[in-house]
This record gives sequence, C-alpha cells and structure tokens, in this order.
Amino acid sequence: MVGSGVLLLMVAMASMATISYLRAYRHYTNEGAKLRLSAKVLETLCFELRSARAFKAIPKSVRQAPLEFEDTRKRQCSLQFRGDQLWIQRDPDLIRLGSVVDVNLVAKNGLLEVTVPVTGQTPLQTALSLRGIRR
Repeated sequence: MVGSGVLLLMVAMASMATISYLRAYRHYTNEGAKLRLSAKVLETLCFELRSARAFKAIPKSVRQAPLEFEDTRKRQCSLQFRGDQLWIQRDPDLIRLGSVVDVNLVAKNGLLEVTVPVTGQTPLQTALSLRGIRR
C-alpha cells in the first residue's frame, strides 16, 4: 500500500514536471520566433535604407509619419505602416517588409539609429551611416 502511494506520487510529480517543461518550451519558442521575425524585418529595412540618397524628413516614429526618401535610382520611396505591417512604396511597387510593432528613428552624429521594439523583449537596435546622404 505504501509502495503504491509512493509510486503514484512519483508518477504525478513526473507528469507535472513534463507538463511544466512543455508549456515553458512552447512559450520560449514563440518568443524566439517573434524575435527572429522582427530581426528579419530590421535586416530588410536596413537593406532598403542603405539605398537612400536623400531623406525628406526623418520622423521619430514610422507609425506616426512615413519616412520618405529618394533611392540611388532617383525613385521616390516611402516607408509606412498599413495596419500592423511595414511596407515600402516605390513607385509603382508596394513591397511588404513584415510585421513589427513600430520603427523608431533618430539621426545624430552622422548616424541613423534604427530601433524596432519587440513586445515583451529588449528592442532591436542598429545604426546606419548617413555619410553622403542629403537630409
């Protein structure tokens, strides 16, 4: 009787530990996927911004106002949000970059600091040189 009780207790503890592990694994897998997707959007965004020759104005947040610039082919481009998706408008093309919360921009000391907030995590940050780009 005592042996059966101990066995039942051990099986219950092992089951609880396994369930707890699987829940935590799912949570951290989802958080990692969200971070990887945001990093991919930031990488694509930086690729597009490196083609800029001139910025019309640099807003603090792309969610508040679009970032308008001229690329190396002298096309007018606009980085903007449509719903929760970040898009780049290059006449006549409209290209979806991906889903992010916001894109914050700060120009200082010859650099364009780009920050992408990620819900519940540390924001992703990078900086691009503004050398040779009209502002």
